[in-house]
Amino acid sequence: MKLVVDTNIVIAALLKDGLTRKIIFERKYILYTPAYTLSEIEKYKGHICAKAHITLEEYEEIIQGLFHYIHIISAKIYSLQLVAMEKQISDIKDMPFLALADAINATIWSDDKHFKEQKIIKVYTTKELLALP
Repeated sequence: MKLVVDTNIVIAALLKDGLTRKIIFERKYILYTPAYTLSEIEKYKGHICAKAHITLEEYEEIIQGLFHYIHIISAKIYSLQLVAMEKQISDIKDMPFLALADAINATIWSDDKHFKEQKIIKVYTTKELLALP
């Protein structure tokens, strides 16, 4: 199954070596995220390191590990879908994830409740993914 990974999922995997990171590393799914995710994560790098009690070097090591399994996709791939997704969700920061999922015929992995507002793209929470066979 192809999944578009929301920023909150990547941050959860950075913060803790738990279920989220396990799902990413087990390679059961083909994972994608918009390039936008990288800029969002970069804004919170210091906060993530402090909260996770990791050094910048450890942060970089974890990031490299995560993005070994998560494919970063340029906005060029889903730019046409952005307009169509504009009215589908209240949080405009979520539009690139919907547009990318639509462009590559994927579902979304997010624990953000905003994604459940729309009915175009299937959305799985971490808990729902864990319940799948």
